[in-house]
Amino acid sequence: MRCPQPIHALSPLLLILVSPACVDASTPAAAFFSGPRGSICKKLSSLLSASKSPKAIPAAVYSFNNGHVSRIYACHPATLTELKGTWRRSMPMSRWVVALIPELGAYSANFLTGFGLNSALALVGLAVKQRWLTSSGLLHAWILGIALWSTLGWRGWALCVLYLICGSLVTKVKQSEKEALGIAEKRGGARGPENVWGSAAAGTICATATIFLPAQLHVLLTGYVASLATKLSDTFASEIGKAYGKRTFLITNLKPVPPGTEGAISLEGTLAGVVGSIIIALAGVGMRFVAWKAVPVVLVAAFLATNVESLLGASLQNDRHPWATNEFINFLNTLIGSLLGIGMVLALRLAAPA
Repeated sequence: MRCPQPIHALSPLLLILVSPACVDASTPAAAFFSGPRGSICKKLSSLLSASKSPKAIPAAVYSFNNGHVSRIYACHPATLTELKGTWRRSMPMSRWVVALIPELGAYSANFLTGFGLNSALALVGLAVKQRWLTSSGLLHAWILGIALWSTLGWRGWALCVLYLICGSLVTKVKQSEKEALGIAEKRGGARGPENVWGSAAAGTICATATIFLPAQLHVLLTGYVASLATKLSDTFASEIGKAYGKRTFLITNLKPVPPGTEGAISLEGTLAGVVGSIIIALAGVGMRFVAWKAVPVVLVAAFLATNVESLLGASLQNDRHPWATNEFINFLNTLIGSLLGIGMVLALRLAAPA
């Protein structure tokens, strides 16, 4: 069997390969830390806890056979899918039990880092009286930042910050002209709680799901990237379309409408939307969240979802549907983009980044 990558000291995920005769699949994770099995698990855990270098821990492989410990393997979540497939081919009768060790896991360490960094940034934002977020929006962005750093680390957090920066900057394009026409974002473009979660709730769902579905890590990361690419595409399309769109049409019937009309599209806005999705897709590649082969998936998902959002806006955002707020439509937009990205990765069986 090919030896997978060594485990990172802060990401110990214990994959325990057991024989059906040894333990039932419903056995709680704590059971593996008692008896003869426990001594091996505890020894490996202590090594992981003391290690400061990913290469300090050699590949340790054991398994359970008739109640005796003979093989257990510790690996990073990114190698889970490959390992699982290999062992299933070699031992089709085996069962899998995944035991997460919170006190040694990356999530607890990431939470502390994320809490400290986001708290410091929030205090700085209050001190300098930043105008990108309202006071309540800053609070919710603080919560979002901690959640993303805890689950996806600095890269997941940074990708969302990249969206916030690009989205905020493009909102300022010809802001005075848009305000004169009554089509500018409210509060001068400052994001409130509804904007924070309307934009990032779908991505946060993907990020949180990586904890419970480590075997689908690269799939969920694609969904995360696709959700942010979709939102930045929508923001670019809307703001550039309102600022520079020479001819705008209602997407449902292609009749000319004034810029800023819900469901309106323009060539300039559409092209700008593609640029927005490219920015996030390339950043996702740079952060090794998606492979180059998945970039078209992210772009297609963002393009389709952005146009679906225009359809929803034209069809639902009127006096007959008061519940269809802009923020709710934004959530549906990012959710659709995320699901499209996930669906295409699964359908095409695209691999994780090398």
